[in-house]
Amino acid sequence: MRWLLLLVALTVPAQSEELWRDVIGDGRPERVILHDLGGTYPVMEVSVFQGKRKLAEATLYHARLADLDGDGRFEFLATDPEVGPHKEFPTYVLRCGPHGLQPAPELMRKLPAPTEKEILALIQLAREQPFYDYPLPPVTEVRKMANRLTYSGRGQQLPALLARIWSPDHCRAFLQKYQVELRESKLWPLLQALNLERKPLAPGQGSAPARRAPSPQSFAPQNRAANRHPRD
Repeated sequence: MRWLLLLVALTVPAQSEELWRDVIGDGRPERVILHDLGGTYPVMEVSVFQGKRKLAEATLYHARLADLDGDGRFEFLATDPEVGPHKEFPTYVLRCGPHGLQPAPELMRKLPAPTEKEILALIQLAREQPFYDYPLPPVTEVRKMANRLTYSGRGQQLPALLARIWSPDHCRAFLQKYQVELRESKLWPLLQALNLERKPLAPGQGSAPARRAPSPQSFAPQNRAANRHPRD
């Protein structure tokens, strides 16, 4: 599989985009380079410069810029590749500061919540497809909404949402597997604090496996780019 991913990456040319945005809040734009390493999903090398001085460097999934709170300072949005297949990767927020690019939980709370219209559409989908298989629809669609709630600090709303969709047994089964996924993410401690509970999504007794050690292929937040191609 590794050689196949490398082949896919090599067949899609890398591209770079240079932007000028205020990302440190000093009122002046910094030079931001987003270097797409290629492949079927955008893995980006992100570099931030102030003049000739490099302020930050990181390798992120699907990196882009946005001013979430309208203060003129731009944040970095990226996706967490350790939770769900790539079409379900949840979005999180980073800010550029003295220690490089770091997750910004206070700004993750500004990520949009699911609307009631979206929730009703999800409930209707689950009724039309009354199957429960964690890696398949409609469960995958529920996972996407669970990601939006959890990564914006609204994880406490998830059990009530699930209760509108499934039986208690299916709700418990979903929460157990979903928490195992979250614990695999290097953002897990941040997600716990963001959702204001020690075990925000625990479905009762039992606990998920311990969080794994970082691997060389991981794309968790970092302040230096990887020394080799991320798809190796």
